[in-house]
Order: sequence, then structure tokens, then C-alpha cells
Amino acid sequence: MAAERAQSADQTFDAGRFGRWLRMMLVSFYTDEEAAVADALCAESWHQDGIARRSTTMSGGGYTNGSAASRRQYDHPIVILGGGMGGLMTAVDFLRQDRKDFIILERYEAFGGTTWRDVANETTKLQTEKGTYVPEYLDPEVHADEEQKTWPSRDSILDMCVACAEKHGLEDKAKFGTSLEKVEVKGDLLAGGHIELSLTTEDASETLKCSALISCPGVFYNPIDLKWPGREDFGGYITHGSYDGINYDKLKDASVCIVGHGGFTIENVRTCVERKSKKVYVVCRHRHLAGPKMVSWMVSGAAVPIPGPFIVEAFQKMYDLLGVDVWSHPVVNANADRSSAVLTQTTTFGVTDIYFLACYYKVCEVIHGEIDKLSKGKVHLKDGKEIECNVIMKCLGSHGATDFDDIIGFKFYQGWWVNGEALMPVMAPAKGVQAKNFAGFSLAPGYAGQIITNRYFIDHPEKFVGVRDWLPKTTRDDHYECNYIYKGAHVLATMVLLQTQFPDLAAELAEADKLKAYKHMKAHPLDKHLSECLAEWKMYIKMMKDNGQIPADAEEIEYPYNEEMIMEMDGRYKAALTAEWEKMMSKKAKAGCTSYELVHALARAGSASSVKESVGYRRILEFPAWRYRQQAKMKDVTLARPDRQVRQVLERRLVPDCIVDRCAEGTGDKLQTFYRISPVAVAVAAKRFQLLEASLSAKVEEQYICSKCNRLYDTLKAMSASFTCECGQALASTAEESEARRDRLQRFHVQCKDLLQLTQELENLPGPQFEHPPKVKKPRGAAKQAAKAKTAPVAPKNPTSQPEPLGDPPANPPTQDLEAAPQSGTAADASEISKTLEEEVCSVQSKRTRASLEDRLRGAQQSQPEKVEEDAIVFVRGQPLPLSRVLGDDDLQEQMTDQEYQSFYDVDRDLQHRKLRSLLSYR
Repeated sequence: MAAERAQSADQTFDAGRFGRWLRMMLVSFYTDEEAAVADALCAESWHQDGIARRSTTMSGGGYTNGSAASRRQYDHPIVILGGGMGGLMTAVDFLRQDRKDFIILERYEAFGGTTWRDVANETTKLQTEKGTYVPEYLDPEVHADEEQKTWPSRDSILDMCVACAEKHGLEDKAKFGTSLEKVEVKGDLLAGGHIELSLTTEDASETLKCSALISCPGVFYNPIDLKWPGREDFGGYITHGSYDGINYDKLKDASVCIVGHGGFTIENVRTCVERKSKKVYVVCRHRHLAGPKMVSWMVSGAAVPIPGPFIVEAFQKMYDLLGVDVWSHPVVNANADRSSAVLTQTTTFGVTDIYFLACYYKVCEVIHGEIDKLSKGKVHLKDGKEIECNVIMKCLGSHGATDFDDIIGFKFYQGWWVNGEALMPVMAPAKGVQAKNFAGFSLAPGYAGQIITNRYFIDHPEKFVGVRDWLPKTTRDDHYECNYIYKGAHVLATMVLLQTQFPDLAAELAEADKLKAYKHMKAHPLDKHLSECLAEWKMYIKMMKDNGQIPADAEEIEYPYNEEMIMEMDGRYKAALTAEWEKMMSKKAKAGCTSYELVHALARAGSASSVKESVGYRRILEFPAWRYRQQAKMKDVTLARPDRQVRQVLERRLVPDCIVDRCAEGTGDKLQTFYRISPVAVAVAAKRFQLLEASLSAKVEEQYICSKCNRLYDTLKAMSASFTCECGQALASTAEESEARRDRLQRFHVQCKDLLQLTQELENLPGPQFEHPPKVKKPRGAAKQAAKAKTAPVAPKNPTSQPEPLGDPPANPPTQDLEAAPQSGTAADASEISKTLEEEVCSVQSKRTRASLEDRLRGAQQSQPEKVEEDAIVFVRGQPLPLSRVLGDDDLQEQMTDQEYQSFYDVDRDLQHRKLRSLLSYR
């Protein structure tokens, strides 16, 4: 039946009307909890076109993105730029998917990348755990080397990279000692074009053609440097804290001043302790948060991201040793009851325990300030403080590759694709932290999502074209030299949009997400990891005593974490996530975000036995791109119907910005803009319908029974029957504590019934009619003078003419309040003025005349009297309250009886119908 209704409405289906209907169903769009909905997209996968459906599986060799025969083959090789962790992971993933047409370009003479071969020090260690930091991360069968230390050294990491390359034969696919000088795109890359790379080696140069370029340039190239007056008089040792340029002999018995407070500062505090420095001062403008090792273990081992408040609480256990309140730290932005917390800082969390230990024993002292000048054996701060030291170590961070923007031809990012080219992605780890939920501090899991997405669009680049314009866009800033380094929020927004649009991609990403906790816990079980952290803690206390950095009889401070504490926090955060999910689903069910019949139509679409059946069902929610152009256009003449007027209509509780796309067609004078429903919104809505059905069926296992005829009903069947048996007897639940659940399902049914009626009503409306405006010749001579003399609009038609039947929104909707009923006379006047204005715009080219006409239109519309409606009264447990107050208070709605809620819903429904009918019928 659903398919028949969709087919009968095929010729009248309109995207704008569907958007209004969709908005009535969605309580919110991309809310804070949307990450959980995006995760649930992985439960079932559909192809974008609704014709094919497949499931992604994990077995032995892993999961694959379709067969080799179905993906695109290229005339030229795919080039992977960079042989670091990102490039190695990409190459290994290609081989696992049986794609061997690639070449790796690496500026060094071996694998490992700039970070480990150039930036890292001799004493540098991996700050996060080894379990997820492996080039073969995406292979479920490969785990970290058991013989490798939990926090491996620089040399150990390099050995791992080289061994992985040898194992997979990547040396034969690599061009070492090769630098990229220029990138040029020749033609359309999706229609036979190619990319030309200008390469140089130590003694030669060449041009290489490739079909796709995956860039992994890294973010650490040149250290940020500062020079202070008086450095010639300082008389001590000044060095950078990275790029392996430290003379470690200078650190023994020295007073060291480290400038900066990022990851390399955290590392060099440990190095100074190991090299027997007498005192360490950390001078910084901002004291960034550092991550304790057990917190890093928690987030990497969590299957679901941990909410910010639990991260802050876990940090606080360690920061209590230093007397620092993390909740009041500038990095933390929490609400009043601390149920939500967003952490934002410009550097990633340097993971360490030794930094805290050194600060506790006063071996390390953090000083807020900025260096003004140097003198003999002293550092002078701008606030007047002086620090006596004989070593200055600069840990100010690093710049990216300052010439990469020019080399790659960077103009803008669409997602992380250069200039919107599907075959030119750039993988660059985002700098800094900005999150309210945390899934890990390690780099490889973050790379994994981008690697899978890059491969998905290299295999099927035609799919990228359909979503390119929806992806977040970042244009080049000429005042910034490293535009290719994007922010974490930019990546997150891109991933959410792509997963909602391509459920098969979302399914594969979900399988990859499972690997993080799986690989981490296999390599680092809690008891083993905790014992290692505790042993390291005690070892460094003993080291500081042996080095004379603290007294031999100093108290041995207890390690702040234990197994009982970790398990208790783990249980609480999981309970909080479960409660938040149930609250979200309850809220959406109560607000009527779906309908029972529509849910099942979608379910049938996903499992249809034939292509024809699948397409028939899915037409309820999806329609092909050509129908956008033919049926979903709403002509936009700039002055006759300004954007602001359109947006006012669309945004007033009917269609928000995130659901409607503004599109353009044509060029020059023929350019037209129109609005269409976003397929991203459709994908999210469809999956929400399925989630709600799953919530009501899987989580509600009780049965309902008729006390009169003893007939049993399952939950969904009882709901569809309005909890009434065929014999007329009310159904009763056989489960305990079902009263509240039954009320929720009853309210859900009440709302769905109304939505079905509204849906059918909207489907039967006639489609919009589009006519090209008549071509008007430019007035000349006497005609031009006559046009200039024309100052008054054409008189309006009789305002008492018969009203038109319910139909589409007007081409020029007035900017009045939607709650006000339109006055027939003034509304007709405004409509006629708008029409006259459009005619005059076509014939009069003077900017002054245009401005005058627009002012007249605005004045005519503003002169319309507004009708103020009184706030309706509803009852909550017998107490009368204004409707506006109850609409915004979920707790009040929960307190209502069934009769009160039915009455409240009817009042709100009638109000919304009046608004909708007023909009649809007014022309």
C-alpha cells in the first residue's frame, strides 16, 4: 500500500513540501547525541541509490569495500605521498583490498616519516600505548609485537615501520629520496584526466603521471623559534627540545628552563629527570592539560567514547597531587551541574605520569609568564620575575610544511579533499583538542577512518560528486602558511555527513571502530597495564632519590589510580551513556518523530526481495537527482523573492537550514537558485525511524494480553492496535513495571496516527509549476523614458476573489509572523506588488529604481496588521498552564495523565496545522 501511494504521488511529489513534513517529525537535527545515532547507522547498510544492499563482514582477512570488479580501475598509478604512519597504513590497506596499482613517494631513504626520523629525539618515546599504534591497524588478525615495550622508543618505532614494509614488499613500490615540487591537474579526473607530479631526487628530476594522489604530509617540519635580547650575555646552553639537537651532557646538574607547555615539554621533563638535572622550570603562557597514562588507557580501551565529565574526573585524580582544580581550568568548559564538559586546547594531551611526579616533588616548577630578555645566567620575565638557569630548552611546537599549500595547488578544502577533487585527499592529523566525548589519544585509530573513506571514494569516485557541495569548506588564508592542516571539528563534521549519506561506508567505519578497543585490550589488559604504570611510578621515585634530586628519606607518594577505582568509573560512565541513550529515544518517541507504518515501509525497503519492490517502498523518502531539477525547483528572482524572505519561511519551525540545501543552476543571466530537501536529512530521518522501531521491539520484550479472550500480542502489534483487542477489551501487559512504558507507547501511537494523516494530506497536494519568465527586450529611446517615468505599481486585483485550493508555498511569501492569519486585502496587495515588482525588475536596470521598488515591497508587507493569538491553556495534573510553557518542558509532559496528554497534543497539533495550512494556501 505504501508503495502504491508513493507511485500515485510520483508526479506531484515536491521536495520543499517533504521538507516541511520531515521537520514535523524531527525533534532535533544533529544534536549533541547525534554521535550515538551515527554509530547506529552501522546496524544496517543501504546503497545510496536504494537499488542494491549489502552487509559488511569481518572474517580472517578483514572487511572489504565491495569486489575488485565493481570498483574503478585507473590508467595511471595511485600515488601515496609520504612513508610515515599514515602512508604505511594506507599502503597496507590497499594490499589487503587487493589493490596494487600504487606508488609511495618518500623524501627520506627509509620508511618512518618526518615525525620519527627528523623531529623525534634519541630519548623520545611513544606517549600513548603501543596496542593501536601499528601500521597494520586495520587488519583484525595483526596485533602489536609482544616483545615491544608498552611505550616504545623512537628507534623501536622506526624498526617496526621498516619491518612492516619488508613484510608486505613495499620497498619495491617506494621511491625514496624523492621530493614533490609541483602538482598539476590535467583535465577532469573522473573522465580520463590525470595528475602530473614534478619530482626531484638528489641528482635528477622527472614528471610522473598518476590518477589519484593521497597526501600524508605530516604536521611537524620546522620548529617554532624565538630569540630574546641578551642571548649573547646568557653564557649558558640554548637548544630546541626536539629534532634530536640536544646535547644531553649539558643537562647533568643543570638548572633547565623549558619554554612552552606542549607534548615535547612533557617529554623533556622526563628526560631532565633521567639526565640528573638539578631543577626544571617550565615557563609558559598557558598551562595545558597533560594526560595521565591510566586515562589514556581508559579512552583507548573504551568501545564507546567517554563523556567529558568522566575525563575531567579521571584527570582530577592525578592533578590533586599538584593542588590544581581541573574543573576550573581554562581548558574545561562545563555546565553548572558538571553533567557536560567540553575540553579545548591548542595542543594534544601530552601523556605522562613522570611530569606529575616531578612537579609533586618540586623537581619541576611551572611558572606562568613570558620571557622578556636574558642576562648572565638568568631569564627575565615580562612580569619582573627572574629565573636562574644555565640551560634554556625551546619547546614551542612546530610548523607544518610551509610550501605544501603551493605545491599541491591548494585553494580550498571540501572535507579534506583538495579543491573538491575526489581523488586528491590530504591526511593530516588535526592539531589540538576540542571534544566533549573522547575515544582515544592515539593517532592510528583517527587515521583509520580517513584511510577507509579515501579508499571508498577512490574505488567509487562518482559517489563523491553527489556529496561534495555539502561537505564543510575551508578556503585558503594567504596569511597562514599551513592551510592543509585542518581542525578536528572539520574532520568530525565531514565524517558525520559522509556516514549519514553512505550507510555502507558507515558500516565499514563501524567495524574499524571496534578494532580500537579490541586491539588495545588484547595488548594491555587492565591488571598488566596498571602494574606497569605502578612499577614505572616507583622506579622514577627511586631514580630521583638516587640522583639526589629529592631527599633519600622523602615520602613515597601513592599512585593515584587502582583497579577498583578504574572499574567503578568504567561502570558509571557506561551507565550514564545508557541512560542518555534511553532518554534520547524516549524523547523522540514522545515527540512523534516517526510513524509505525512508515517504519515498516522502510524496513521492507531495506530487505525487499526485488529491485522494483525496493524502489517502490523507498520512494516514500527518496527521489533521484533528476527529480530535483524537474519538480523540486522554486524559482528565486533576487529582488522579487529575496533569500531572507525564503529563509524566514523555511526556518519558522518548518524547515531549518540543515535540512534544506540552496542550489544553483545555469550560468550568467540564466543562473537560477532553488531549494531542495537534503538527502543527508533523509538518511538521518530514515535511520532514526529504524532505531525507534528497534528500540520499541528489541528493548521491549513484554507481551500484552486480553483478559477477556486471553489473546497474546507482542509490543508492536499491540501498539498498532491502539492497545485494544479485536474483541474491544483493553490490553494489559504481562511484564512488571510496564505502566510507564505503556503510556509512552500509547502517546507514540497518538502522534503517529496524526502524522500519517498529515503525510497523506501533503502527498496529495499538487506539484509546483515552473514557467520561465518572458524575455523582455531592453527598453530604448522613448520606451526607456516611459519606463523611468513609471513610479506607481499596478493596482491590485479584487481582494475578495475566490481563494485558491490548498497547494504549494507562494513564490514570494510575505515576511509576516506565521502565527498571524493573513488578511485577505493586504495579503493580496502585497502579492500583487511583488508580481509588479518582478515585471519591473525585468525591464528597468537602474539600481536606484530597484532599491525604491524593494523599499515599496518591504513597506507594503510591514504595513500588514498582525493578529496576536492568545496562548492556549492545557492541564497538567489538573493545574492549568500555558501551552508555550508545557511545549518546552519535558518533565511537565511526563506528569500528564493520558487524557491530559491527548488534549495537549490535539491543541498543539491544531495550532501547527493552522500554521501549515496558512502557509500552503497563501499565494
